[in-house]
Amino acid sequence: MLRFTRYIIGVALLWAIASPHTATAQLDRRTLKFDFPGVKFGTTEDLGGPTGVTTILFDKSVMAVADLRGGSMSTRDTNALEGTHGQPLIDALVFAGSSRFGLSAADGVNRLLFELRAKSAGHNRARDLVIPGVAGSVIYDFSLRENSVLVSADLGRQSAIQAQANQIAIGRVGAGVGAAVGKLFGRNQAEHSGQGAHFLRYQNHRVLAIVVLNAAGNVLGRSGQVIAGSHKKKENQRRSIPKAILQGESVVKFPASNELNSTLTALITDAPLSRMELKHIAMTAHAALGKVIEPFQTSRDGDAFYVITTKPVGSADSNMALNLGLVAGDAVQEAVWSIFKH
Repeated sequence: MLRFTRYIIGVALLWAIASPHTATAQLDRRTLKFDFPGVKFGTTEDLGGPTGVTTILFDKSVMAVADLRGGSMSTRDTNALEGTHGQPLIDALVFAGSSRFGLSAADGVNRLLFELRAKSAGHNRARDLVIPGVAGSVIYDFSLRENSVLVSADLGRQSAIQAQANQIAIGRVGAGVGAAVGKLFGRNQAEHSGQGAHFLRYQNHRVLAIVVLNAAGNVLGRSGQVIAGSHKKKENQRRSIPKAILQGESVVKFPASNELNSTLTALITDAPLSRMELKHIAMTAHAALGKVIEPFQTSRDGDAFYVITTKPVGSADSNMALNLGLVAGDAVQEAVWSIFKH
């Protein structure tokens, strides 16, 4: 019996080492630390996929806007964040893998927040409680795995329970654990990406950018070179997608390939901004991602960019939104580069 037990343990260890999902999913997990009161960040993964969830929690309801672009996206509770009607207030923002199935992660977070409010109030009468607002977006992360493991509401709940202040995991973690880039010429040329983040201060204001990178296009480095995506393994060569198309190569046809893609971004600041100012920042900073992702916002991408302020009172400085939009553009680019060690 003891020999059989040792055999089972040995087989399990060998499987864990050999498994491409379990082994690679744990690579390159780092932590970015910063100082941003009133916000917490949690990540959880199911390495059986791998797939995962990233949750951003706010101590109180905050104003948010969403800039949604591209030809394929899946979101939750973003109507009021896109337009000019309704209350653009959220208590949490959730990013998840598993495509549309991943939207259930936000349900798990929403239920947890409601339970906490009910406990604080001493009753569970919904009519006497403010229902938490939880927005969310998902990525299609099935490209580089051979299974149908799905994100669950419980995984979203766990990401919220584990959320911590003043730090966030970057690398192949959370919603980005199964993310990939450079899929327009087929998944065999795609490469793993992940979740990145960057923190800076502009004047006396905090700016934090978080990116879950799952683009159809490639990632460009500071000098414009391709650093991830469209990798011809045999030649060990990465190449520009537009240049390859000009030379006669064709992208994988749709729907023969149902690869769908999304770059999800959250930009959080404590600058006192109005709803319209947040919208202008979102458009400016979202466009800046086109400098490091090539091509960007294609018909096979569904890109979601959220801008959130923890102090929505309106700026007395007429140039604040313009300046912050430009600064934020640099921040989201740095967040993309933070995913890749080099």
